[in-house]
Amino acid sequence: MTPFQKWMRTGRNDPEARMAAPLDWLRTMLRDDTADQALFEGRWLPRADIAETARDYLVTMELPGFDPSEVEVRLTDDQLLVRGHRADLAESEERRYLRIETSRETFERRFEVPSDATLDTEAITAMFRNGVLEIRIQKRQPQSTQRVPIRSM
Repeated sequence: MTPFQKWMRTGRNDPEARMAAPLDWLRTMLRDDTADQALFEGRWLPRADIAETARDYLVTMELPGFDPSEVEVRLTDDQLLVRGHRADLAESEERRYLRIETSRETFERRFEVPSDATLDTEAITAMFRNGVLEIRIQKRQPQSTQRVPIRSM
């Protein structure tokens, strides 16, 4: 539940909580580089959804009009980096653009990788299909607990 949702569910009889929750939400918005914040600032960032299953994390990004060669996925320390740049539209004798509304700027999104995610590139897969990038990051398998024998001297 987001801080804003908490604020919406807070009872009217707790004015202190109703005042604190919007401030938490505002701090979150100012700290996170979300697609909505970028749009507010006049930049374009692809939207992303992040889901969790029992075995992995799934990051899904909408990248309509992109070619897979224009997108780069990197794992650095504890962050997943997705960067891309859509090629400029080329005019030719057959095609002259009258209006261009699609963004041609470079984008970069960084996502914090949870501590239980495997940071090995062999455990990460990226697939581009129908303008959607899907990145799967496997979780570390829980280590089995083993009893350590105690020797007497």
